[in-house]
Amino acid sequence: MPCDMYCGMKHVRLSELQPIDPEAWARFRNRAAGIRNLSTDFYYWGRSTIADETWSYLARLCSNTGPLFPSLQKVVGWLRTISCEDLRLLASPSLRLLDIYDDSNIDLQGDSWPLAVQHMFTIAPGLTNLRLYTCPSGDLFARIKAPSAFHQLRTLEIDVEEVPAPKTWYPTVGALQVLSTLPALEHLVLQLRVDDHNLTFVGFHSLVTLEITDCGILTSGDATWFLARCASPRLQRLTLCTNPCRDFEYTSMYPLCFTIARSAPQLRCLDLDFLDFLDAQPPITLLTVVHPLFALRHLTTLNFRIEHGHAQISDEVLEAFAEAWPSLVSLTICLHDLPENTTGAARLYPTTTTLRALRAISRRCPQLQVLHIPHLHVLPEDCNDTGDYESSSGHRLRELAVCRVIIVDMRACALALRRIFPYLLTADSRASFLRRHDGAGLYPMSQEHREEYRYFKIAWLDMLDALQEYQTVPPAVGSQ
Repeated sequence: MPCDMYCGMKHVRLSELQPIDPEAWARFRNRAAGIRNLSTDFYYWGRSTIADETWSYLARLCSNTGPLFPSLQKVVGWLRTISCEDLRLLASPSLRLLDIYDDSNIDLQGDSWPLAVQHMFTIAPGLTNLRLYTCPSGDLFARIKAPSAFHQLRTLEIDVEEVPAPKTWYPTVGALQVLSTLPALEHLVLQLRVDDHNLTFVGFHSLVTLEITDCGILTSGDATWFLARCASPRLQRLTLCTNPCRDFEYTSMYPLCFTIARSAPQLRCLDLDFLDFLDAQPPITLLTVVHPLFALRHLTTLNFRIEHGHAQISDEVLEAFAEAWPSLVSLTICLHDLPENTTGAARLYPTTTTLRALRAISRRCPQLQVLHIPHLHVLPEDCNDTGDYESSSGHRLRELAVCRVIIVDMRACALALRRIFPYLLTADSRASFLRRHDGAGLYPMSQEHREEYRYFKIAWLDMLDALQEYQTVPPAVGSQ
């Protein structure tokens, strides 16, 4: 419910000197009894919601009458007060989700903040979801006097919102150590900047999903340090974004991949998002550094993205992926930048990925439904059938997108793709391609790059149009 539910109390200071009218208080209590969801639009209202002294006055009024909102289940986008008296009043036995936003830039070193949060969890045994946005108290959980109050916590999100942020905003190692002992914590989202790499602990035994934004300064990455301390046999999904303020090198990627494979051998979904790759390397280097991930035999979803930098894939890379992960359902590889050309000659586009890789994926990943790759080079001689398998392929891939495609013979390529992936949905492929391609076009780029994007966009859409023409008639077994 928006802020106007306070019936004009936004700019009113209530106290014994300015008491609320008993009839108005009765109307408010009657309305408050049925409120289940409470939210404030902090982007619009700013910080001036209700004064601390008003909350103190309301607390005294409610001292003998129970919670202010007895049916409250969700608190979203709440701007806490400095005293945190409001949090105590929002404590309801039926509370399920608590979402706190703080734009005060004040690091609360007293006990009011941790005690108020602890009180809410004590009063609400069903409170399992906690989100903290821009709260300048990275040591909050380290200051909790009774961590057992949080044993029911299942979902925790800590978002500093602005990167880089002051170090005090990130969870301290002491706070992480407390969180690692929570028995029900299954879903964790945090931005990480470790303040003490010498403290060792192992925990987080119940994690199912983990999302990390690595904001640290370690060359090897704070995410690598953190993952070595996760010992959950249930971890199914891992999302990792690297420090947006620091370049990431290939030398840091191998220990990261090794730690992922060792810490979560049962992983099913892996999202790796690298903002900047500093050094350019051939495809074989990428294959080498990700090799430890091949131990993840249950992987069904892989999203690998490099926003800036110079990286390429090849037939060998995709063939190795297909052989290592036969259970893949979705494979997305996005390399935003093309290799720079410093010779002054015409730009050379990658030719390292061909239909050979798609045939290998079709053979080895029978459950794959979504495939996005950064580049594809198709020569006429590559479009011919390579054996009985392709002629009788029943692969159910439904979505295929290629960011940069160079095709010499469009119709021959369309026929080849029809044989490799006979059930491909061109409408879904087109929609998915346009979402990603047009989204990438929003980034600042030179005129040359804009012309390249336009060229590749037209080329892939023309190929899908040609493929759609051949799909009007179902493919026959043994067709040539």
